[in-house]
Amino acid sequence: SQHVKFELPNLDQRISLFKYHIPQEVKTTDLDFKVLAQNSDQCSGGDIKVICEEAMVQACVEAETLNQAILKPEHLLNEIKK
Repeated sequence: SQHVKFELPNLDQRISLFKYHIPQEVKTTDLDFKVLAQNSDQCSGGDIKVICEEAMVQACVEAETLNQAILKPEHLLNEIKK
């Protein structure tokens, strides 16, 4: 059987992935994409997608209504640590 090795995304690629997976219409506060990328050096592109999705769910859970949901850095950093 053959094994295919995939390289993990570099810092700039992780920044782009976070920007891509957090939709423009999502309300955010104080997001520093470079800090997120620096803290996710062992994450694949798929990992970053899941981190963003789970963080947005957490922001929605904390808000009283969907319109009041605000994605904060700690939502994402908590998911990165998992």
